[in-house]
Amino acid sequence: MVSMMPQKLKADENLGEKLVFTALQGVVGREDWVVIHSLKQAKVLLNIEAETDFIVFVPGQGIVIIESKGATAVTVEGDDWTLEGVPAKSRHKNPFTQVDNAKRNIRGELISLGFEVDEIPIARLVWLPRIGPAGFAQGRTGMAFDLDELAFQNDLAKPHLAIEKALQGHIERYANNTTIKYVPASLTQELAIALAEAVRPSLRARQTPAERAIERRHEVNRSTEEQLLILDLVAKNNLIYFEGPAGSGKTHILEKAAMQTHKDGRRVLYVCYNEMLAEKLRKDLGKVAGITVMHLNELLLGIVGLKKNPAGSVTAWFDEVLPAKALDAVLHNAVDFEFEAVCIDEFQDIAARPVAFDAILGLLSNKLRPFKVLMAGDDQQQIYTSGAPIDSFRFAKSQLPNLTHVGLNTNCRQAPALSRAIHKLLGWPDSRLRHRLTDDLPSKLEVFSTTADRQAKDLAKVIKGLLVDYAPDQIRVLSIFGAKQSAAARLFDEAETHSKELRELKAQLKHPKSKVGPIHWRSVGKYKGLEDEVIVITDVSLASAAWLASRGQSLENQLYVGLTRARSHAVLLTQDGLYASQAQKLV
Repeated sequence: MVSMMPQKLKADENLGEKLVFTALQGVVGREDWVVIHSLKQAKVLLNIEAETDFIVFVPGQGIVIIESKGATAVTVEGDDWTLEGVPAKSRHKNPFTQVDNAKRNIRGELISLGFEVDEIPIARLVWLPRIGPAGFAQGRTGMAFDLDELAFQNDLAKPHLAIEKALQGHIERYANNTTIKYVPASLTQELAIALAEAVRPSLRARQTPAERAIERRHEVNRSTEEQLLILDLVAKNNLIYFEGPAGSGKTHILEKAAMQTHKDGRRVLYVCYNEMLAEKLRKDLGKVAGITVMHLNELLLGIVGLKKNPAGSVTAWFDEVLPAKALDAVLHNAVDFEFEAVCIDEFQDIAARPVAFDAILGLLSNKLRPFKVLMAGDDQQQIYTSGAPIDSFRFAKSQLPNLTHVGLNTNCRQAPALSRAIHKLLGWPDSRLRHRLTDDLPSKLEVFSTTADRQAKDLAKVIKGLLVDYAPDQIRVLSIFGAKQSAAARLFDEAETHSKELRELKAQLKHPKSKVGPIHWRSVGKYKGLEDEVIVITDVSLASAAWLASRGQSLENQLYVGLTRARSHAVLLTQDGLYASQAQKLV
């Protein structure tokens, strides 16, 4: 059988084309033939667009361009054709003019693509599959065309003969031409396929991970900018507490507030708890001379004049001793810097350290005008405290009685379906949470059941699967444990890695010493306040839950913080039957 392009006929094709298509499709003994059906030509010569019904590539003989007309009657007077039983727009079209335009376009395109086609015969054929040849046999074809350039109903039984007859007649008419010298054998089967593929479009396009990220970034930026209207409503307030869930734009609002406050002529301190968040904020705000960005430990060290924490420092140093030293320095005016405004991000973690908060407020000067304090927090992300949870706003209000409470209930960052899936997984209500991003954004939450022994290999499978749709720098691996106990850390602790899967995983993960590897990994806590397209969380087990409990923290809060770092795709690797109803096994 011949090779048909396309292999199937569209349901809405006219009867004439259906008859010819079926006939050509049934040709046997001509396996090297290639037939194109319905070739649209927008790249044209003489500004004449065309659509050709069939192009038949016959290796060793030439090319035949076919115009099929499903007419039930045909009248030809000179160049005027009248066809009955066809659509009104086609009733007076000269099919040979259509073939000639197509021939000119196709030949010109092939030459422009670098193909040598001058030696290949290109014949014409007008096929009338619903009527017989009797009328044309009795009439005159004149100089416009020859009878071998016509095919009829009876030719449907042996279509290959009509095509070969058209080619032979065309070659004979040019046999004595001194300019055109045909060499039919020059059309090999390989060349026939190449020519057919050259004129027929064949494209495959798929959104790349980078393009998908750009699309999401535009959507998130649009949504977050709309959220900034809130700043205009509270512009006259000097004491504001922004409270909202993950993804509600708290950090972005606080950044913009810092910029606006700086434009008002104030020196601004922007302080957060998380070191990695501070690094990001410095990239965003660090070029502005009047804004200083510091994480809490860095700020407290700076107040007391230390460059780093003492060796072997433990929790008591960070939560009690250092804050007390900083407050003492502030109270005794032993500080080299002061500010007229402060923006405090991740306030829920700083609220658990009231002495540190007092030290921060002590840096504010109100010599010229009232100082400004802008805070943002979410008690559901309170993972750096021990003991009972703290109501952050109530604490702040006790220190600043005139504090204005601004609630943010709109998710501007995470795909809505993913946000809903996370709340459902944790059993947390989300009825008060609105979503500004479109529901059309693709998203996914996957939960896989694993074991402590199998976790690293399952992580390798997860990463391999994600890399099909995402770039490595769009994926972040987070652990419930700290840097030394996480699945990634234990993998790098192995001197010999005999498994190919694990060697490939090691190559993907960023090495802790050489810093080589495209996929970063951290603890959930270290990555709080940041985000990525894909988040994979490891070490979700009874052991990690117990470890958190010993620190006065809960697994659910850790998962909430970790999962809400994902913009569109989150993966959990769970052990010990945790979240078993949602978990599936990796193949």
